[in-house]
Amino acid sequence: VRLLNAGQQGRAGFAAANKDLKGLLPADIAILVRDGKEAQAVRGELSARGVRSVYLSDKDSVFAAQEAHDVLAWLKACAEPDSERTLRAALACI
Repeated sequence: VRLLNAGQQGRAGFAAANKDLKGLLPADIAILVRDGKEAQAVRGELSARGVRSVYLSDKDSVFAAQEAHDVLAWLKACAEPDSERTLRAALACI
């Protein structure tokens, strides 16, 4: 909520090189949850603070996506900077 308020005041957001700050909007934020129960709890807390939200689910785990596997490869390469194997695996993602 503080970030959203700061975005409305022009104190939080996104700025490209040599461009003005674009205030943070609710549509710029995504909250990942494990299941519908957790989503309901998060939505309840957001609602209590006056923040509207939308629950979207396609029943697929975000961790099953290829992008998640790619991010994991890069995280492993960062965690083991001396490992040529993890670096090659990360580079294979691009």
